[in-house]
Order: sequence, then structure tokens, then C-alpha cells
Amino acid sequence: MSFKVLFAPLLVAAASLTACGQGTPDTPDAAKSPASASPTASAGAGASRRPGAIRSLRPVAKITSACALLTAAELKTLLGGSSSRTAITATPKISDGDHECIYGTKTAKPFALVVTTSSTRAFTPQKSINAIANAAHVKTRRVPGIGSAAVFYITDGGVGLIAAGKKSYGQTRTVIFSAPKVVPGRKFAEVARLVISRI
Repeated sequence: MSFKVLFAPLLVAAASLTACGQGTPDTPDAAKSPASASPTASAGAGASRRPGAIRSLRPVAKITSACALLTAAELKTLLGGSSSRTAITATPKISDGDHECIYGTKTAKPFALVVTTSSTRAFTPQKSINAIANAAHVKTRRVPGIGSAAVFYITDGGVGLIAAGKKSYGQTRTVIFSAPKVVPGRKFAEVARLVISRI
């Protein structure tokens, strides 16, 4: 299943809430699961301190590429495979104004990042994340400490997803990262935390 097919309903749901001027009610944080299954607010602090592995970037005023926000080498480091000789590539795409980056090898591309922006004043990070959580149709977990709001879940198809949003440069900016469910939840949090700090 293509990445766009998987996430198109989530993005459409978020956009339709903005168009209708309706938000979804805030939901309380779900009970936390063990760190191996669910992202935590403290996960990933050590990853950004690895010398040379992760670039130090300030938030960008204009988003031009999702791949520029998270390189293949950085993703490999965050996921713990920096010593592996497997070559990972990052392929940029722009679809309906959203910036996408697909990561993987020649034969498999299991990781994807989407960065969306909205200048609509009524569309807040909380509304964006609530729309994604409500459109998921599976159990979701709120993740504190990443942007203004974040949610994590695993689809029925076995894909893990973390979405986080924040206000930056007058826009609501949303980061969506997906990977196979075998990736520990804390790794999803590390990736989302790094990318959200750059937008």
C-alpha cells in the first residue's frame, strides 16, 4: 500500500474540519504503555547529542523538502542502524502541497515522513492531531512533550504512525512519520521530536 493511500484520509479529515470550522473535542492522554510499545516524552534525548550523527538545525521559515528536515543518514542513526552497511536512500515528493520523503533501499521503502502546513488561522495543531486520531479508527495514544500535540498508533495493516503538530512562522505545521510496527515506539518519538524541532 502506498504511503499517500494510507494517509490521504487523515489529511482530508483534517482539512475538512478546518473548512467546516469544527474541531474535535480534546481527549485526555491515554494510559502510557511500556517504552518499547509506546513513545514517551523523554525518549530520544541522547540521540540528538551524538556528535556528527544528527545535524543541529534551527526551525525553517519555509518548508521546501521533508528530506531536508530528516536525512537518510539521520533516520538510520535514530533507528539504531548507523553501523549497518545497508544503503538507505531518501526520495523527496510533493503531493497536493504536502512535502513527503520516502526512505529505504532499492527493494523496500518502509519509512515515510510527511510535513504539512496550513495558514488557516482556525486550524490549530490540536485540531490537526485530533483529526488524525479520529480518522485512525484504531486505538491511539497521546504523546506528551512533542510539539503542541502528538498521537501514536498502529494501523490494522501493521504500520506504526506518529503525528505531531505545532505553530511556527504563523502556520500550523504537522509532522507524520510511519514505519513498520516492529520499530520500538520510543524511536517514533525520537524521529518526531527531531523533525518538529526543525519546523
